Amino acid sequence: MAATMPEDKGGQDKGLFKSVGSGFVSLFGLQIVSRLLTFILNVAIARNVDRTAYGQGAVQLQLVSDAILMLSREGFRDALQRTPAADWHDEGKRARMLRVASLSLPFSLLVAVVVLGTGALSGGTSTSGPEVRVPAVLFALAATVEMAAEPLYIMAHNLLLIRIRVWVEMAALSVRVGVVACSVWLWPQAPLMAFAGGQLAYGATILVCLAAYFSLSKEHGGGLRWLLS
Repeated sequence: MAATMPEDKGGQDKGLFKSVGSGFVSLFGLQIVSRLLTFILNVAIARNVDRTAYGQGAVQLQLVSDAILMLSREGFRDALQRTPAADWHDEGKRARMLRVASLSLPFSLLVAVVVLGTGALSGGTSTSGPEVRVPAVLFALAATVEMAAEPLYIMAHNLLLIRIRVWVEMAALSVRVGVVACSVWLWPQAPLMAFAGGQLAYGATILVCLAAYFSLSKEHGGGLRWLLS
């Protein structure tokens, strides 16, 4: 018995290193795909969107979403990703940590109200402008939808489900590019709504894909009962 324990531990360590190494390769591939999809999106909309609208959609309105996400999730993510890995394999501890992570959603709603209220756009542009108001609200909504997936994202990270995270983000990026490109092509007179729709589709795809994985996965507990319990 004592002789087999070092072998078991060595096998576990080897499997862990293999999983992490494969995950880093997947993350590197995600960066390449992300750059490629961004390039495709830029080419697809270059002829239909003027520079002012592109700057508002890709920079100013994106800042609304980024500000909400950064202020809402970084504290929760940093704290919960520092927890011992063994705790995530204990159902009781995992459920408690996921309930803590779920607090990021109502907090993101509060942050969204503050960000929209202060007009947190670059270049001094306010979210209260008539052509920007609705897209800005949709960008904020997209951020809160993405925050709804944050507990699942944290769980995937701590369970070393790197490939799942990569595939989910690839799917979300593909959906965003498709939605923005199609919207700009069909309704070129409303480019900001196209950007907002793409961002909302991105957040919804992340939420749906992660929820579907943890709902159907038997290997990782068979569902969302950890979060809902």
